[in-house]
Amino acid sequence: MHGALAGLFCGAQGDDPPGPLEPPALACGDLTQRAPAFFALLDDPAKPLDALRAAVADLAQVQCFDASRPACTDDAQCDGLTCDDGQCACRLPYNALGEVLRAALRGLAAASREPAESAAARCLSVTDAAQLAQPNHLCELKRAWSVLRSQDAVGAFLADPRLSRTLQEISDYSSGKLDGTVHDAIAGTLGRMARRDDLCDPADMATLAEKLLANLTPDLAAQISQTLLALVQDPTLRPFLLALASGGNAQGRQSVIYLAHYFITEISAVSSGAEASQKLQAILDQLVYPAIQNDALKAHIQAVADLLARAISDQLGAFPALQRVVSCAANPAIDTDPDTGKTGEIIGAVYDLLVDPQGVDLPTALGLFQQAVALDQDGQLVRALHGLVLATASDAQALDASRAAVAEALCGPAAVCDGASFVRGMLPALALLVQHGAVQDLLTLLSDVLDGCGK
Repeated sequence: MHGALAGLFCGAQGDDPPGPLEPPALACGDLTQRAPAFFALLDDPAKPLDALRAAVADLAQVQCFDASRPACTDDAQCDGLTCDDGQCACRLPYNALGEVLRAALRGLAAASREPAESAAARCLSVTDAAQLAQPNHLCELKRAWSVLRSQDAVGAFLADPRLSRTLQEISDYSSGKLDGTVHDAIAGTLGRMARRDDLCDPADMATLAEKLLANLTPDLAAQISQTLLALVQDPTLRPFLLALASGGNAQGRQSVIYLAHYFITEISAVSSGAEASQKLQAILDQLVYPAIQNDALKAHIQAVADLLARAISDQLGAFPALQRVVSCAANPAIDTDPDTGKTGEIIGAVYDLLVDPQGVDLPTALGLFQQAVALDQDGQLVRALHGLVLATASDAQALDASRAAVAEALCGPAAVCDGASFVRGMLPALALLVQHGAVQDLLTLLSDVLDGCGK
């Protein structure tokens, strides 16, 4: 294995691991030639991927879930365990990344026993599979990979300079390079939600994602991207948000946070998605629309509200899970920013993105999202993702492993999760991978592994 690659994935110091006793049965070409941009980053003396390497190493760390570990001076005091550095060894060790991999292998083993999709072929084409009520999960993954690998548009999208520029912009804005302020509220709130499984049931998030993905078609995805793009491109949106006053709060940010909290309070007491939609419409009609003079802006906001009403409709079945997820996010232990002590900062972060002229270019970002949506014209990627989420939601171990991995990625090893380790570490590293074309290299390497070297 290439020394730098071993350091990234194995936590080594850049030295090659011991080689195999026997040469591999299938000889592969020089990986550094197959993925030059990726290996150039790994070999860069400036070590630009150190943050990503540290994040992967943190994910691979074994953690202890014991409520307490008694102090000790020798093994006899540890009830059958060893005494390590003055503490009894851990009874309940846990490795988030290892558990994710174990769950993935268990899922693949189960999928391998599923019946073929037809008598003539184990896997049908993308078009024919769209009509199946229960497609083979391995076939779904193979078809999704074929979509990613075979389309020239995927490579063109990854190579689009707007993508690397936008990701770098998001990274610089989040880490504080643009304005001197670290914008980590979104990562921090989501990280605390993942970490505090005593307050936030990961099954609710999985159920919500499963319900939404089950009803997401290519046409609906296109409609969502077009509706959001039309709203952020409206030139009157920013002045309206800056001037909005509600609930006796200061104009702008605090008033928007107040309205969002008011809506959360209102929907926490309802029993159906229809009632929640009525509450949202009442807030818009009574508190928002009277302050808007521009009919086009009203129409754009209403179009977004209509999409939300569609997502929480009782027919879709996502509202109960959404209600619990929102309630979790509003819990003071989750909602309170550990750095500032303020609440509602995840809402404030969205407000900042919409109004900050030196922040992220949202129209370009949403335009890229619209372009990405168009890559999945047959809905194969969404169907494969839905199957993956559904399988995870039905496997308690896989769900907990995924939750722990997300918590580690967003929070890092810090005792208090504020999201700073993600926006200053992993996010810039991921932006760098895209900027240097290393993501395309990784797809090439993955294709070599899945298809067989030299084929």
